[in-house]
This record gives sequence, C-alpha cells and structure tokens, in this order.
Amino acid sequence: SSNKEIEIKKINNLLKHRGPDDDGFYNDEDISLAFNRLSILDLENGNQPIKRNHIISIFNGEIYNFKEIRNELEDSGFKFKTNSDAEIIPAAFLKWGINCISKFTGMFAISIYDLKEKKLYLIRDRVGIKPLYYSQFNGLLVFSSEILGIINHTAFKRSVNFNALASYLSFRYP
Repeated sequence: SSNKEIEIKKINNLLKHRGPDDDGFYNDEDISLAFNRLSILDLENGNQPIKRNHIISIFNGEIYNFKEIRNELEDSGFKFKTNSDAEIIPAAFLKWGINCISKFTGMFAISIYDLKEKKLYLIRDRVGIKPLYYSQFNGLLVFSSEILGIINHTAFKRSVNFNALASYLSFRYP
C-alpha cells in the first residue's frame, strides 16, 4: 500500500547518515525494502535493492572474495552489469540457494527475499560485525541496521518489558 511505502521512506530518511550517497526502495503488497548507500565499490552502479529474476537483495558490508565468486558465477553463465560485490548476492542465491552464504567471506548483513516462495532470509557474517536488528509486532517483521529503524515504525509500541527489566536489575544481563 502507499501508506507502507510512505512509512518505509520516512524511516529510511532517519537512517540517511548510514549511507548518504544514494537510496533505493522496493515495495509490493507483501514487503517493503529500503536502502541507504555509502559508495565504496563501483561508485556509479552499486545501488540497491538488487533484483535478479525473483530474488531481491539488500546488503550492508563487504564480501572480500566477491571477485572469485563472480568468476565462478560467470563460468556458469551469469552476466553482470556492475563491479559491485552486492550484485553477486542474488545470482549466488539463484545458483546455490541459501548455501551461497557459506561461500561468502567478509563482514556483512544481508536480506534476501524470494518473490516466488515469499520467503525472507536475514543473514549476518559469522562474527557479527555488521549490525542487523529485527523485531516482530502487529504481524510485521521489521529489520534494520540500526534500532532507530525499528523503534520509529508507527506500529512499534514503546513500553517497558518488566520481565527483562527485572532480569537486568537482578543479574545485570537481559
């Protein structure tokens, strides 16, 4: 809906400091995705979300071995339009499924949405260097690279979780 699209653009604007160089959006009846870009690799062509066939991906971070993966994908017949590490993600997912993640070396947080299967995958690098926050409320799954992207959603209700507060005060951990 247009309200969902307005909401995601408003939240994305709050996170502009994470990537002031460009932004990108995808919206349909099931999902809304937004991205702020800090240009590091392929300054002119690396905007996201990236859609390849029925796979849409958003990626924060860096895949150090993307050139090797890209070469392997090209050997399998995939063609690429950019020199961005982000572009290999949906192609790798199409070729290897979720197991493509085992090939990636780097620091990253990735969202992969399969339009056919209506499945969303949220993935972090093995060490967890890149942030990925998520929450469920009002039948929604909301995720972001910052907690601001969640708590500023209009459906998010700010309230105290007294069980967590008691645990924190008693044991100094949540």
